[in-house]
Amino acid sequence: RPNIRYSVEGRDNLNRQLLAFLAGQQGAAGIVYAATRGQAMRIGEMLVDAGYRARVYHAGLEPEVRRRNARDFQAADDM
Repeated sequence: RPNIRYSVEGRDNLNRQLLAFLAGQQGAAGIVYAATRGQAMRIGEMLVDAGYRARVYHAGLEPEVRRRNARDFQAADDM
């Protein structure tokens, strides 16, 4: 599908690398995968602190929060 791009990079400094990558992705929606729920939460907090409209999605979230975050991502609304 032409609207999907998959990229894998080695990790050096996660915060620095992620913010540098995202700087070139203005206006695009995307998914950042994390190995653990804790890491997902830390990345989500870091992105919000950096001014991004980020949502976290993992199995440990309350069902309504998961549904809302998935819906927001799919609609690219209130993200």
